Parts: sequence; structure tokens; C-alpha cells
Amino acid sequence: MCLVEGKMKAKHLSTLILIPFFLAHFCCSKADEQGTQWKGKIEYEDGVKVVKNPDEPVFGEIQFELEEDLILGSEKNEQDLFDKVFDVKVDRNGTIYVYDIRERKVRRISPDGEYMEDIGTVGQGPGEFQSPRAIWIDDRTGNLYVVDFLKIHVFDKQGIFTNVIHLQKMFTEIYVDSDGNIWAKGFDVNESGRFHIFDKISAKGEVLEEIASFPEMEGSETVGRKGDEVTVVSFEHGYEYKLFVSNVDDESFIYGYSKVYVLHKYDKSGNLLSKIVIEERPQGFTAKEKDIVLSNLGKKARDQVQLPKTKPFFKSIFSDSEGRIFVQRMPSPLSDPEIHEYDILSKEGYYIYRTTFPYKPLVIKNKNFYALVFDEETGLEFVKRFRIKNWKQIKAGI
Repeated sequence: MCLVEGKMKAKHLSTLILIPFFLAHFCCSKADEQGTQWKGKIEYEDGVKVVKNPDEPVFGEIQFELEEDLILGSEKNEQDLFDKVFDVKVDRNGTIYVYDIRERKVRRISPDGEYMEDIGTVGQGPGEFQSPRAIWIDDRTGNLYVVDFLKIHVFDKQGIFTNVIHLQKMFTEIYVDSDGNIWAKGFDVNESGRFHIFDKISAKGEVLEEIASFPEMEGSETVGRKGDEVTVVSFEHGYEYKLFVSNVDDESFIYGYSKVYVLHKYDKSGNLLSKIVIEERPQGFTAKEKDIVLSNLGKKARDQVQLPKTKPFFKSIFSDSEGRIFVQRMPSPLSDPEIHEYDILSKEGYYIYRTTFPYKPLVIKNKNFYALVFDEETGLEFVKRFRIKNWKQIKAGI
């Protein structure tokens, strides 16, 4: 009896030891098939999963092996010339849509680089543009969405105008979910000032939910005084805190406010799925960095502006066709402007790579990298497509 009781106690004790060990392993580390360990931790705040990453990626640095295979924009044919490229999107078949902000039209180009047609024209009628700010391709339907002031023009996959969505606010960036609802970044003005906003809106343009709202120019305001008068002045110097958004796929969306390194991931119903954190300490400006930033402003601005105490963590967010999240790091004023540094996170929010690109990517989709390149000698802009030779070797998770 005593022997059995002793065995039962030993078994119970070993179970008690194993349970917290398993939980600690699950919460604080995760390994791939090669045994590489993720050294972050998963916590829950009010029922929301928080993925806390260390400031070093699991797999370290990686270089994308880029091989140029298509150039769009040529002096040989006027139809191929771009005036001022503002946005580029690529559909699932590889067809390229280039929005030229000066020409105010969307150019559709085949995967082989052949001009197909122009979509839209200048005007105020249906399917006509005044000042478009963004385009989006819905891969499920092939529909093209063009954001134009307080309207979104919708064209079908043949490029035929189908309808217009009237908006209650001004939006500058949109994504369409699998239900046809639109996730939109834009601006709102109220008695408290002007704000960056991220809203979910219906296919009729009604605001269904405000996901996030932040001051437009936080980090750039300074108070001026003239006698008894106090004024608040904003100067754009490039290091303001800003809101950035992206889709992850057509079922989930993210936003981040660059003052902190936290991304918020939502499902298409508007539920907060997780917070993705990189535990990195904020960095202030050195005296030399301050001098460089302020030297680019006019004398009046230099005398009045005060830079934020810490630099923004990032300056853009986007995802590739595998759901990996690319966060463009905010460079130092001393950095080489030709080098673009990115953190790469998995769809689940694990910090997997850091990389640098020679060009800022417009789209990374189906093993292709699309970028806008400016030729200083000719003054021409080109959209270039590069094949990513090591695409299959780039991990999508851990």
C-alpha cells in the first residue's frame, strides 16, 4: 500500500513538473524543424494574444536575390512613358496596374510588359477622375477600385466602369475583404484637430467601425508665442509619428502607429486578433541628426520646430502574397538614402528576418519584386520587375 501510494505520488509530482515546463516552453520559445528557437513570449491582455518578439529576428539577416526581368516605361513609345507614378498594383495573374497621378489614369499592362489599355479619364462624371489617391485590385473578382476624393470608382475585370461608392470621409488607401467591405486609411477633422484614421466601411460607403485614430502631425508641433498670443504650428520634417495600415490577406488587416513598435491585427469582422510587438528601445536624435533634419527646413521652421524626443520606429507597412509582413524601418538622417531596411514578420507575428533592398518595393507577389526607379539622367520613371531567385528558400514562419 505504501509502495503504491509512493508511486502514485511520484507520478503526480512528475506530471506537476511537466505541465509548467510545457507551458513555459509553449509561451516562451518555439523551434522550427532545424531547431532554431524563437526567444520571445506570448501573453494575453484582456483576452487578446500579444506576441512579444525580441529585437533580433529568429533567422537573422537575409538578402533577396533579385534578377531584373521587366522594365516598364520607355522613350521609344509614348504609350509606355510614365509622367508621375503614384501607385502600382498587380493581380493574381501578374497583370500590372500603374496609376499615373499627373495623367490621372490607370494603365493596364500585361505580365509580358505589353500595353493593354487605359482605365478611366479626366473628368467629373462616372468613371472619370479628378484627383485619385490610391488603387486596389480585388483578386477574387478582378475588380479595380480607384479612390478619388470622396468617391471610389469601381471597374470590372474588363476595365468597364460599374459603379461609384460615395464616401463620408476622405480616404487615401484601401483594401477590400472577402465580404466586399473596405478597410480604408484616411483623414478626419473635428473640433480637436485633424486625425489619421483607419475605418472599416461598407460597399455603400457607410462607416461600419472606426478601427484606429491618431493625431495627424504628432511629433511635429511646436508652440509659438507672440505677446499674449499662443499658436500651435506644424512643420513636416519627415520624422512625425504616423499611422500605417496594410492587409495581411483578404481576411485580416493590420495597423501600426510609428511612435511605438506595436502592430494590431484584426479579422474581417473587426475583432482584434493579436498585438505584435518588437521589444526594442526607442532611440533619440543625436545632435548631428538634429542638425541634418532641421537644415532641410526653412529658417522660420528651424527656429521654431522641436523634433520628437524619440524617432518613429517605422515608415511603411505592407504584406506579400505569402502573408509575410514587411515593416520599413525609419532610417537615421545619416543613413544612405539608397538603402531601404525592412523587418519581416510571419503572418502569425513572429519576427523572422531583417533585410535591405536597393529599391523600395511597391509589390512583392508570387516570387516577383516590383519597384519604382528614377533615372536622374533622363528624368524618366520606370517600373521594374525583378524575379526573386531564392523565393522558395525564404521562410514564411517558424
